[in-house]
Amino acid sequence: MNNKAKAALVIVLTVVYLLSPIDLVPDFLPGVGQLDDLAALLFGGKKALGLLFKGPADC
Repeated sequence: MNNKAKAALVIVLTVVYLLSPIDLVPDFLPGVGQLDDLAALLFGGKKALGLLFKGPADC
């Protein structure tokens, strides 16, 4: 599996988690409930960008 395919998989899994009604922290808790969504978005975005822009020295 190449890096573009891995990045696409990370993006799809991140979006599925964000749209899923099942969360690590329930969204009805004000403020705290949205933090796990934000953490998933930041982690997934950073991981996908890291896979896409991995240089030859990083392989």
